[in-house]
Amino acid sequence: MSRWQGTTPALSVVIPAFNAASTIETALASALAQTVEEVEVLVVDDGSRDATAEIVRTWRERDTRIRLLTHPDGLNHGVAASRNHAVNAAKGSVVGFLDADDEWLPHAVERFLKTAEAHPDAAVIYGQAHEVAPAGSRIIGRGAPGATFDLFSQLARFNVIVTSATAARRHTLPPQPFPEGLPFQFEDWACWLRLARTRRFAYIPEPLARYHVRESSATGLVACQNLELDVVTAEGMWLRQLLCNAAPSEQHAITSGLRFRAGEAIRFGARALRRGHLGRSLRWLRGALLIARTPRDLGAAFLEASRGHRRAVHGVDPDLVIRPGP
Repeated sequence: MSRWQGTTPALSVVIPAFNAASTIETALASALAQTVEEVEVLVVDDGSRDATAEIVRTWRERDTRIRLLTHPDGLNHGVAASRNHAVNAAKGSVVGFLDADDEWLPHAVERFLKTAEAHPDAAVIYGQAHEVAPAGSRIIGRGAPGATFDLFSQLARFNVIVTSATAARRHTLPPQPFPEGLPFQFEDWACWLRLARTRRFAYIPEPLARYHVRESSATGLVACQNLELDVVTAEGMWLRQLLCNAAPSEQHAITSGLRFRAGEAIRFGARALRRGHLGRSLRWLRGALLIARTPRDLGAAFLEASRGHRRAVHGVDPDLVIRPGP
């Protein structure tokens, strides 16, 4: 098949890249080697200090489907601002998200587009991913196949969406879909949660991407620097802000999410205590108090912690089932 030379792509691939010289070629190759050729690939060089931009320009000379974008001031603005910049520049009716250190499987675009066609009411389409980490590999991503569904209650508790295995209809996204300035790069979860307040999701029950966990990645840095408590606390504070203007139908889900995070803090605090780390245990318990705030929510958090051993392998409560909505 000849390479597509059209002007309107079926899907726009968004790749934020910061100092990604060692991985960007693999990401580009996977985005271009799809079973559907009608794609454009938007790489946002986020103020890289290595050869990222030069590598992308070289690939652009060989394949005009690639577009290299930069921020107006050429500086580093973070992954959220980079994704937002690319979404606003995209031409495709569907936008797919791929991180510069991940890769798509060859059928990803085809699956995104077929699912979008089959479910016109779905704003976001996501699938599974092979998580590749130093400790081993596993399949991540969870949903209800076969119909679109409301994901708000689940996302308030735990993020089951892998961004590098996700696409969205461009017209359903606000001008700045990914909140900027959040700590620890949980802007993807915040984006999906905000969309889930009014939009429906569709799930593809098969791997679409390889999600790499490296020491230099955001996930790897959190683990290496023992920042898990900071992440859980920051997510809790963001949920608190969301609760301030939540509709009555959303308040229960958000409160459940706060209790879930406080329960996780209690569970990790207890584990640290069992290992003899008293200082770390006390920090986790203080974090639980900060998240829960009220005696009622703190009591519910202790119940959540007691159920922690029953968490599913993906970190999701096994008796919390994602069901299609009406």
